[in-house]
Amino acid sequence: MNSFRESILHHKLVQLYDYWDSIRDDRAMPGRRDMDPLDIPTLLANMVMYDVEHDPLRFRVRLYGTALTKITGNDITGHYLDEPGISPVALLTRPANEKVVLTKTPHLLKAPYPSETGSGGFFIVCVCRCPTTAEKSAC
Repeated sequence: MNSFRESILHHKLVQLYDYWDSIRDDRAMPGRRDMDPLDIPTLLANMVMYDVEHDPLRFRVRLYGTALTKITGNDITGHYLDEPGISPVALLTRPANEKVVLTKTPHLLKAPYPSETGSGGFFIVCVCRCPTTAEKSAC
């Protein structure tokens, strides 16, 4: 059995991981072109997708789910994680994103959710990378 999958406790993250795993076939990671957000419509509202740029390593938000926008009050689609004023939650995911880029393996992150109202909680992130076609040869 897959020990990484077993470590995921939230059912939506299990669904995301299972989808990611199914489209990668026998490769370390699926390619970006393999992933179609329309295949996972029930997950989109809670999902973030990034474009990864290299030299320097930067993450641009390609998709920021509507549920996340509602929670944070801020749609960061199109913005970079290193821009001033970006969501504190997005900033917390950067080390996990970097780890996934470097190790080419999925990563699970559980962290306190910073809230200005004091009503925070925890958020759990499953970071699974899908490299672009140009990057596939490095995988």
